[in-house]
Amino acid sequence: MEILESDVKTKEIALRKSCEIRNKTYYISDYYGIGYWLKKYANYPTFLPLYLHSDHGPSIAENLLEYELLSKFKSALFHNSLKIEDAKNRKFKKAFVSGSAFVHYRRMNNIKRVNNPKGTVCFPFHSTYNIDVSVDWKSYIEELKKLPEKFHPITICIHYVDIEKGLHKLFLKNGFEVVTAGHKLNVKFVNQFYEILRTKKYSTSNAWGSHVPYSIELGVPFFYTGNSEIEINNRGNTSLKLGKSSFNEYLTTNRNVSKFLESNKLFKEFSEAVTAEQLEYANTLLGVNDAISPKELNRLLWKEFLANLHNILGSYLKSILTRNIHFAKRIVKKIKHVTKIKKNK
Repeated sequence: MEILESDVKTKEIALRKSCEIRNKTYYISDYYGIGYWLKKYANYPTFLPLYLHSDHGPSIAENLLEYELLSKFKSALFHNSLKIEDAKNRKFKKAFVSGSAFVHYRRMNNIKRVNNPKGTVCFPFHSTYNIDVSVDWKSYIEELKKLPEKFHPITICIHYVDIEKGLHKLFLKNGFEVVTAGHKLNVKFVNQFYEILRTKKYSTSNAWGSHVPYSIELGVPFFYTGNSEIEINNRGNTSLKLGKSSFNEYLTTNRNVSKFLESNKLFKEFSEAVTAEQLEYANTLLGVNDAISPKELNRLLWKEFLANLHNILGSYLKSILTRNIHFAKRIVKKIKHVTKIKKNK
């Protein structure tokens, strides 16, 4: 059922407002509120930056990627243990398993599914500023509409980049409820993500993403939908030596991803409840059983902070001097302006 253009416009305004940046941060560790909740988990001051490399989600790659090898930090935090062996073999930085910040948030705040979850939340595979995703969305929408009644109503959770690109309009016009967890630099992203997920009976997507283990760990059955091919156009990711490619090429190039192949077997067919194999898979990717303790992480964060203290103080003093120089220049300019006016009189 299509909805009125005026209703689409109203909903679009609300979605775009939800994607505004409310907390500007600077490191990958701060994407999606991950850095904030790692600090909370470690009982570490949230106003201090993290001086460690961190992945921005539960990676399925078993090898280090180019941007990770170029990281300026001396220590690294990973969601899970998949890359730890490769880090040792490469004599990479000191690497630790932090566990998933999303799971830390969920457990610290006792976030659970509602008593009577309804419908399905769908996470379409999303674009980035450097990667364009091309899918026959009209065919995908028809596939979603044809799902059995028990999966309805279907809510579409769209990434903020795809909202900026206008993808949400197509789903809105076809009568779907469309939501978003917000901008990646919004520290409340994780809160909003779980508020969406915990009300749903099922979870689905046309491709692998972090929504897979997050759904399973919360107890929401996940399954793949969609027969349409996903095409990737890499416009700016220099660490990925691909231009246009298929989704499989994109995901497997320069990556060892046996966990991706495993997901195809685990979630291809629908299961009414989360299976033991699926839960083990999710727990592995989220580092549930491998994460260092809050005390260990606290010590590590303070150690790296103190090791970088001279750089921190240097940057702070530089910023103060820069601000004062700018202020002094404005005062001098103002004095010259006033003096010139008086002379002209």
